Amino acid sequence: RRLAVGQARAWGLSPAEQESLLFTNPEQLGQLDGLPCAVRDRANRYRLANQKGRLQADKERLELLGGTRTPEQSAQLDAISRSLSGIEAIEQRLYHAKSGQQPAFLLGFDSAGTGRAIVAMGNPDTAANVATYVPGTGAGLGGVEDDLRRSDRMVQAARVAGSPSTAAITWVGYDAPQHIFPDAAEDKWADGAKQDLDRFQDGLRAAREGAPAHSTV
Repeated sequence: RRLAVGQARAWGLSPAEQESLLFTNPEQLGQLDGLPCAVRDRANRYRLANQKGRLQADKERLELLGGTRTPEQSAQLDAISRSLSGIEAIEQRLYHAKSGQQPAFLLGFDSAGTGRAIVAMGNPDTAANVATYVPGTGAGLGGVEDDLRRSDRMVQAARVAGSPSTAAITWVGYDAPQHIFPDAAEDKWADGAKQDLDRFQDGLRAAREGAPAHSTV
C-alpha cells in the first residue's frame, strides 16, 4: 500500500538517509505521492531497470521455446515485447531528450498487466503551469510512446502561447479499457482510477516548491 501523502511531506531526512532509502526501498518510494519530483524519478528509474531486466529474461526464455510455445506462451511473449517497447520509449525520452525538449521525470512505473507509467515533461514541483494528461481506451505501457509525444506537444504549445514554465504529465497510472466495445462503455475503469488520480494531484500540491501552480487535468 502507498503511504499517506502527509508522510511524504516529512521527507526531511539527511542526504545519507535519503540515499540509503533510495538504494534499499525504491519500489515503495517510487509510488509515494507527495515526494519531491526528483526523488520519485530516481526511485522509479531503479524500478524500471529492475523490471526491464526481468522482462528481458522472460522474453529470452520464451523465445528459446521456439515452435513448442503454447498459444498462452505466445500471447505472453507478445505482451512482454510490447512492454519492452514502451520501456525503450521511456528510456529514450529520459536519457536522450531532443533539442528544445525539457528534462523528463519518471514519477511512476509498473510493468504488471498492461503496464503503468507516469512521466512528466518538465518539473511539476517548480513549473508555473502543470497539466496532467490521462489517456483513455487502449492506454498502457506498450503504447506510451505516442502519449509522451502528446505531452511534449502540450509543453511546446504552452510555450508558444506565452506560458512562463509548463510541466505536462502523461498519467497512465491506472488500468485503462483496452477495447472500444464493450470496455469503453463501462464505468469501472474510471471508478478504479479516480482515487489514485486524486491522490496523485494531492501529492503534486504537497511537493510543490513556492507558489501554487495553475493545474489542469
